[in-house]
Amino acid sequence: MTHIEADALIAVALGESPRAADHRHLSRCAACSKHLAALVRIVEAARSSTPADIPQPPPERLWHAIEHAIRRGGASGGPPDHE
Repeated sequence: MTHIEADALIAVALGESPRAADHRHLSRCAACSKHLAALVRIVEAARSSTPADIPQPPPERLWHAIEHAIRRGGASGGPPDHE
């Protein structure tokens, strides 16, 4: 069985109507239906996000602390031992 191309599934997840052949295939193919459902969840999550959901860069003091730790050799004085 030939499955639906990813770009066609993405288009459907974004709200386009599936082609007739793809619609028939989705009614019979659990794998494509499952893939489409996952894509729909991703689209819904993206559309419901707000500016508050966007990660913010860490504060400048964190970068200074990292730089300071690197310059002095880290907390243990050097790289961790690996066996």
